[in-house]
Amino acid sequence: MMEKKKIPVTFVAAVAAAYVAILVFMLLTPMLTDDFSYSVIVRKASSLGDLIAQERDQYMNWTGRSMAHFLLRLFLKAPHPVFCILSAGAFTGLSVFIYMNAFRRESYDTRAFLLIQLLMWLTGVSFPQTVLWETGACTYLWGSFVIMAFVTAYRAGLNAPHRKWLFTVLITVLGFVAGWFNENTSAGGIFICAAFLILYVKDQGRGTKALRPWMISSLVSSCLSFLIMISAPGNKIRASFSEENHSGLYGMAARVQKLTLKVNDNFFVLLSLTVLLFAVLKAQGILMKSLRAEFVFLIAGFLTVYSLSAVASTEDRALFGAGMFLIVVVASLYSRIDEKDVLIKALKNASVCIALMYFFFLYLDSGADLARIYRESSARLSSIEEQMAGGERDVTAEFLHTEFDNPYTAAYESEITDDPEYWVNVAYAEYFGADSVTGVPRADSED
Repeated sequence: MMEKKKIPVTFVAAVAAAYVAILVFMLLTPMLTDDFSYSVIVRKASSLGDLIAQERDQYMNWTGRSMAHFLLRLFLKAPHPVFCILSAGAFTGLSVFIYMNAFRRESYDTRAFLLIQLLMWLTGVSFPQTVLWETGACTYLWGSFVIMAFVTAYRAGLNAPHRKWLFTVLITVLGFVAGWFNENTSAGGIFICAAFLILYVKDQGRGTKALRPWMISSLVSSCLSFLIMISAPGNKIRASFSEENHSGLYGMAARVQKLTLKVNDNFFVLLSLTVLLFAVLKAQGILMKSLRAEFVFLIAGFLTVYSLSAVASTEDRALFGAGMFLIVVVASLYSRIDEKDVLIKALKNASVCIALMYFFFLYLDSGADLARIYRESSARLSSIEEQMAGGERDVTAEFLHTEFDNPYTAAYESEITDDPEYWVNVAYAEYFGADSVTGVPRADSED
């Protein structure tokens, strides 16, 4: 086996650039909807014990995603830049974990890493809600980061199974945390690890003698925490607010049909690339049985989506983790394409360069709009504070300029209205301690 090469400067630069790029957009994303609601609750806590008690109450009355929401409480207790700095690291780290699962060689491929970043930015499901919005990021971005960390560590352990007791402890704890983050994505991570364990035992040809304690303890701990999450009493209460037109088999069929449409809306590009790359590899003589890892992640992606048929209603953002699994598939197939043909190599290079050029202009345009939205949001908050300081209890807040909407903001999906009883307006009022907040037209129309 060749010695592992040093990390090239270009690869380090790409990772650093990826971190800075997402950090800027996170810093330019203002507080939105649930950020206000959770902040009202969190600021009542005066100790870590209070935060734990709040999370226990949520577990009993609303949702079992305790890891995600406790992380959110910690972030809301700290200045917003702390969330941005650490979450930018989670986003970049997630792309590194995807790279490690997709490109398992002894060298570093900067082009492959850039492809992964581009796929995350351009195809990431509900990107403004799952990555940039603080409340959403704690569930979806951080959940995917921890789950992919567990998958990566588990696969690394299978490649070098003679591990010491410290590895057993650490991966068992990591598995426990990963299993308690997000219902469908955690289930997908458990499936991936179990599938690779089965393939490992089969390849070893020694049956259960090939097993090591950590292989079982980490999966068991992950399954245990997953069961704790889905059995939360609050899940039943939350589900009671969802309504369906059909029940039984008709209801299940309707949910599957809706999820299939969501797959088309969110994953058509990734699935098209998967089909294309499979076809190219087939033409190059690659046997399908050598693509076992890719099929594991592909199946996990679909299972992560269709496991949502167990619940009455699903937001698109719940598919974020499935998208990350599919990106592993695309990046892995891309890296396997033989480049001996000059034309193939040129096409691989050109495809990444063209996508990078497209994203560069999209990033600049969206970044400028994000800065304008952040400026107006800050002015809105300052205006409310001034009105409150002046003794006003029923305050007004100007709407955002609609022309600043872009693919990387959720500000318009959670905008206030002229109805003070609207739930977003109520969240603003509770945050500032006002009797009501009413949205009003802007006094000007300047950019």
